Amino acid sequence: MTVTGSLTRPLIILTGDLGSGKTSGLPFLAEQLGSQMPYFVVNEVGASDRFVGAFGIPRSRLSLLPGGCVCCVKPEELIALLNDLVERPHSEFDSLIVETSGLADPATILQFLSSQLKLTHQLKIKSLVYFLDAGSDRDAGYLESQDLTSLAVADVCVIAKTDLVSQETCDALVEAVSAANPTVDIFQQRREGDKVVVGVIRTGEMGRATRPLPTLATGHAGAADHSRVGVLNFELPFGTSWLALSTWLIALLHTPEGGVLRVKAAIPYSRGWVTLNGVGTIVFPPDSSDFSHGHERPLGTLVVIGNGLSQDHMLRSLRAFVSSDITTMHA
Repeated sequence: MTVTGSLTRPLIILTGDLGSGKTSGLPFLAEQLGSQMPYFVVNEVGASDRFVGAFGIPRSRLSLLPGGCVCCVKPEELIALLNDLVERPHSEFDSLIVETSGLADPATILQFLSSQLKLTHQLKIKSLVYFLDAGSDRDAGYLESQDLTSLAVADVCVIAKTDLVSQETCDALVEAVSAANPTVDIFQQRREGDKVVVGVIRTGEMGRATRPLPTLATGHAGAADHSRVGVLNFELPFGTSWLALSTWLIALLHTPEGGVLRVKAAIPYSRGWVTLNGVGTIVFPPDSSDFSHGHERPLGTLVVIGNGLSQDHMLRSLRAFVSSDITTMHA
């Protein structure tokens, strides 16, 4: 079993369309996600330290990767930079925040990061944040295929520029995001005068999802072919053994066929929730949170993201090894 050590640093990845407000949201995310001294890596066409510095980011903790997307043009440069950064002492920074180009595909980024053995031991992907531009030319509550693709692997969605749209439009987007990914945390980002203000709209309903995450869209724009990348969703019975599920996940991530990019699970039990997270071949130690369910016995959630996965095969394996009461999630 491979787990992270005490020196592992969290990695936060930002994705979103060009001009969706990612850079202006960097300082907020550092604070909101618990980072006291983050290092920023910004991948944008035309990015400059002067522009990024306008948002309060010190040049000493900033690296730029301009001129090409790290998803398909500059993955080697990003890997080289991250390998260099993880060698630096923790006194210089306590976490990494990577802002990707507006053209980046988060599934591809997860895939090539998880293939780097050194990085998977020294960085833990804490959050994948998707910026959704409320001010773009879209119908109220409508999500593009790229929105669905990105939301499928996101932990946090920031609905940006809500000051440019009506409350009705904002509410419709919140409803659409919640339907696409019931587990995602949703924030709104708006400008008030010369300040960017971010607030929590709702936290993800881990374990109480009533609709499946969408299958990643096939044939979407981008150099990489993700036609075989999909999202499988399962419901876990109350009190599922997190130890049995962890063991199953480790075996899954180390199968010779590979193909799994990410797994995440929320398991309800008598005193609260246990959450599991895995990337590449790494299953991180479980996190627990105390919560009173009262007389309810809510279902848990397991999400598996990867290439060429068989839902029927995986369901049979889960039922045989973890619990015979596990089911697939249906809309």
